[in-house]
Amino acid sequence: MMLVLIHYFFTLPIAWRGMVAQYAGRLNRNYDLKREVIIYDYVDIQVPVLAGMFRKRKSAYKAIGYKVE
Repeated sequence: MMLVLIHYFFTLPIAWRGMVAQYAGRLNRNYDLKREVIIYDYVDIQVPVLAGMFRKRKSAYKAIGYKVE
């Protein structure tokens, strides 16, 4: 049985665009039954360093074609 990834939970402070693209790319692999991909990104915006990393991730998501809500 093959597991198909459709959700990813970002819970680590990652800012590098390449790392975001790598993790998101794993979700974007095509499978017949996959209809959508969702990334949940958790951030503590009260911590300035973490908020800044989140802003960088948001731009990375947009750059690889994700809609950020």
